[in-house]
Amino acid sequence: MPLRSVITSYGADLSVDSLVDKLKNGDIKLPRFQRRFVWSQAQASRFIESLLLGLPVPGIFLYREPVSGRLIVVDGHQRLQSLRNFYEDRFRGRNFSLKGVSEPLTGLSYATLWGHGRWTLDNSIVHATIFQKVDPTVDNSSVFEVFERLNGAGTPLLPQEIRECIYRGSFNRLLRQLNQGSAWRKIYGPVSDRARDKELILRFFALKHREDHYSRPLKHFLNEYLEENARASSEWIEQRRVEFMTVTECAATWLPREAFRRGSIKLNAAITDAILVGLSHRLDLGPIVNRASLGTIATKLRDNENFLYVTDRSTTDASSVRARIDQAKKAFDVD
Repeated sequence: MPLRSVITSYGADLSVDSLVDKLKNGDIKLPRFQRRFVWSQAQASRFIESLLLGLPVPGIFLYREPVSGRLIVVDGHQRLQSLRNFYEDRFRGRNFSLKGVSEPLTGLSYATLWGHGRWTLDNSIVHATIFQKVDPTVDNSSVFEVFERLNGAGTPLLPQEIRECIYRGSFNRLLRQLNQGSAWRKIYGPVSDRARDKELILRFFALKHREDHYSRPLKHFLNEYLEENARASSEWIEQRRVEFMTVTECAATWLPREAFRRGSIKLNAAITDAILVGLSHRLDLGPIVNRASLGTIATKLRDNENFLYVTDRSTTDASSVRARIDQAKKAFDVD
């Protein structure tokens, strides 16, 4: 469906003091996917100086959530966080006074701005483009595409970073919780600062339970599965929790970390999804008596020529996905 038919947008001129108030009370939200605040104090100061001098500044992009009506920041994180920090007189654990700006402003904080200067900043205008779905019942694929397009420059957001914002609910909370599990961390390694580890957990669930419906592109397949279960019941969530913890605890205990890697310290996503899905299917049937053999099985599977082919190239093709999961199921079909 064309974006024009499902997305609408409008412009709004918002005063700086109203933006800061909305950030404080949660009407405007900086979502979890947003990367950390990276501007230096001088960069943040120059942005505030531009407002004090009446210079034009870039606009921001906000997404209005259908249910809550809250505005989610899509573009403008650094600018909005700079404003909030200045009003709250904090910058990475210290007071926030203007730095690297013209002399009359150097060293001033929000509290020490002269009367007209404070009034000028409070009433400075930042233009916001606000977009929302025309029909709240339509799926979020169009919103996902808008996020991708708006973040196409610089360092674009990865798909899971976008999902963190769009598909909020009990399932996304579960992914965050499972990502902290000690067994999963032993398998994956250090926490990914770009949410790749959380995407791999989502990938495990989607491929295990919807493998027969898989088709490219992978990101759309994962979007659909996450949206379908975004606000799943507590019973469904608990089943998924137990399922993932069971397979990762087994894998972390009995499989070597190298089983998920090939000639590198970096985890191979295709190998990992196949091994975890195959092993989980076997665990669903009951306890494995000879668990000591699992490490050897996983290593032989990783090094198998046919498995190598479907985990090393065209890994998101439907034929490759189904072939590697089928091979993993057969390999772990043990007593």
